[in-house]
Amino acid sequence: MLYFLLALKNGELAVYESDESDTLFKWDIKDWVLAFNVVINQKKITKDSEEYKKFKERAGLPESNFSLAQLFIDASSSTKFNQDLTTFGEHNLSELTPAAKASVLQFIDHWIKVMSESGSSILGYSAQREQTKGADELNKYAPSFPPTSIDYFCYPWRGADGSGANKDDQDSNALSYLLMSDFKNPPAEGAMQYSGPWVDGDDRVASFCMNRALFWNWMLPIARQVVAMTPVPDTPHVSYAGTPSDMPWRTRPKYHIGDTNASADDYKWVPNPSGGWSTSSPMKFEQNKVTDPHNSNDWMIGEEWGDEIQATVSFGAGTERLTVKGGSKFRYQIDHHRDGLSGTSFWVEVFTDWQLSIDMTSIEEGGIVFHPKENNDEDVKVTYKEYGDMKMESTAEDLAGGIADQVKQNMTAALDSVSDTLSQAMANANRLCLPAAGTFFMKDPVFNDGGDLLIKLEYDGADPPPPPSKGKYRFRPPMSTTSVRRLDFNAVAVVNP
Repeated sequence: MLYFLLALKNGELAVYESDESDTLFKWDIKDWVLAFNVVINQKKITKDSEEYKKFKERAGLPESNFSLAQLFIDASSSTKFNQDLTTFGEHNLSELTPAAKASVLQFIDHWIKVMSESGSSILGYSAQREQTKGADELNKYAPSFPPTSIDYFCYPWRGADGSGANKDDQDSNALSYLLMSDFKNPPAEGAMQYSGPWVDGDDRVASFCMNRALFWNWMLPIARQVVAMTPVPDTPHVSYAGTPSDMPWRTRPKYHIGDTNASADDYKWVPNPSGGWSTSSPMKFEQNKVTDPHNSNDWMIGEEWGDEIQATVSFGAGTERLTVKGGSKFRYQIDHHRDGLSGTSFWVEVFTDWQLSIDMTSIEEGGIVFHPKENNDEDVKVTYKEYGDMKMESTAEDLAGGIADQVKQNMTAALDSVSDTLSQAMANANRLCLPAAGTFFMKDPVFNDGGDLLIKLEYDGADPPPPPSKGKYRFRPPMSTTSVRRLDFNAVAVVNP
């Protein structure tokens, strides 16, 4: 159950002892806290209204296409006065006569309705993505994860380790706002598993959690840019020059970095046992055979393989870092066949390992910025092995070393390009839709063990009203010693009500 607590700062309430009596009970209403069981409802705001236009301007989304709903406390049928959670300061209803008590309760019962009529029950607005033909064509002003519905639920306290029975403790219960994307339905009330308190210091008053599936479904297609780190064989160069007579052949490897012809079905990310994702590609092969124009029994074959092509995406639990790693083997081989003589060959295998680290930092107003590493030279590792028994201009080792150096230069340049591409791809997609925007700042994004994105929330600097000096219940979250629980679902803000 969600409760609305109304704190009264000063004033006086006077009620007659009965309808027939002129005797008045006069009560100072200072420190009163009236509690109501409430339901949050929403009213759609039409796009041609001034309210809709002002919201788009205020939210910084002037070009975006979304529906807008006003969130409010529904007083029409759901509001019920809760005497158990209400405090009357120094007074008690038992002090009144039955008639006077009925008058007080009638006054309280109408209070929330007066608030509704005056617009005081409005809690905020929910901007939701529209399910229309052009809804997916989000522009640079749009949030990265436009919500399609909003729901909420109050989770009772279950002890520090989550093993205790549900306890309805107003100072500890977690109020969870559930923002669903992609038109998915929110889970049933209470269906999400409790995973224990998640506290990172006494100044944490709320927490934002984005479900692993939601975040990584967005990140992994961007990380697919690693296809640019794939060495792809081209037809190796083989030609017969005729001179000098002892080395009439010309050969060299030809390849490019980046599998630009990859289809949408290639390089699919699949979960791996370590909690991250892996992808791979089948072996790629090219060859070229050239025959001596003067001797059909004398030929040279050049072959290239791109093999063991793989990549992984992982996250550091408790850190702001995600890492993309990859590796491949490139083999270049030439074989010379001569009639009546033993064949000769040369080959080199170049093994490449690379990695790209991406760190998250937060924008206080509600966003995440990603920073791929700029200088990647030290993040490309190349080793090789070779063999050669044919006569060449240089030794097999020197030729292999030159090929390996060239592969490293090309792979480093490709990694720099991937880093730049990722930066640009993420630059216009760093705004997370945040409940209670304008009340909370985002801070210290990290991943948890499951790969969910966790972001610390802090009040934006405006001091909340202090708790009442007397009475048991608070009416606003305190600034310290707050327990916040992490919950596993799409996107959620958890606050202490």
